[in-house]
Amino acid sequence: MRRQDIVSILITFVVGVCVGSYLYLYGFSQQFSFFGELTKDTDALVIVGGAYGGCERGGLCASFQLATDGTYASFPAAGDREARIKEEGEISAPLLRELRDTFTVDYLSALEQSITPEMCETYTDGIEYRFRIAVGEEQFELDSCDTALANDAAAQDLLQRLLSSVGL
Repeated sequence: MRRQDIVSILITFVVGVCVGSYLYLYGFSQQFSFFGELTKDTDALVIVGGAYGGCERGGLCASFQLATDGTYASFPAAGDREARIKEEGEISAPLLRELRDTFTVDYLSALEQSITPEMCETYTDGIEYRFRIAVGEEQFELDSCDTALANDAAAQDLLQRLLSSVGL
């Protein structure tokens, strides 16, 4: 090999290391598990929820994410994609306290149980909601159609008030 070949290989290697490091630091390392980072605290409550059903055709279903400190980010449903604007804010302290007091691990375990519904709104192009709730390191998936949440009016009322608070 000639000296020029060795210099070209070294320059290519150095540029590759620099570009790879940049991509890792500013691309991949920024992606994190929302639940994994926020649920190390045993009192942490994180709720991610969203609508599904008839709104999925246009990809315009509402969704939100509530952090353990009561701050949220939501994407309300809209008639078209351009009208969807991310909203951020904070829910009231009494509502956050009620969510923490109500959604215990035992209660969420009971609400997460699968059921066979007779009728769901989505059967007729309506809208239902899915929630992923993390309490401490425990995670629960609730559905307003096919989990025990569908039969629990108190939990549905509390989640409906949460949806109203985040603008959905």
